[in-house]
Amino acid sequence: LKGSAEVHQAEVLRQDRAMDSALIEVYPPRDSDTWVRQLRTGVPVLLSWTSNKRHGAFCGYVHTVTAVDSDRMLLTCVGMGYPLHLTNARAQSDTTSRQIISEICNDYLLEFSTNPSGSQRWNIAQGPDTDWNWLLAVTLREGLSLHFRGATLLCQPFDHIMKQNFRAPVDVVIPDTGFN
Repeated sequence: LKGSAEVHQAEVLRQDRAMDSALIEVYPPRDSDTWVRQLRTGVPVLLSWTSNKRHGAFCGYVHTVTAVDSDRMLLTCVGMGYPLHLTNARAQSDTTSRQIISEICNDYLLEFSTNPSGSQRWNIAQGPDTDWNWLLAVTLREGLSLHFRGATLLCQPFDHIMKQNFRAPVDVVIPDTGFN
């Protein structure tokens, strides 16, 4: 699925230690019945905006699609971290939080940026629990905030993070995923 849609309105909800989500009301391209038919759960979405010289982005997946009226659709989207809700069991010895975060992000092909001290070494086990809950527990032990900025998982000290909720003019791009 490839193309972009005109956005009627959008709301991105971003909070510390919670998954990003977005409600995006769009006018689909008029000449693209294929675009509408292929828009379904799991399709990647990139939402970008500029407001007061501040740029932002939401990267995620379509969760549900609802017709608002004959011209508009409401996309309920979940953030890039949604796959982290899979349940796993892991055991690690003589490891740091940075190594744990790196391993989990690599498993899901996610980028990450972290600022933990990394000096504390642990013998620790996960399981069975979701990788998201495991990351929350690991980062909480070191007093770190955990959230996504676009497609990058950020782990930073709490004093660097504020709750962020954005309402601004946006563009929605549905990347080409190879689905036809």
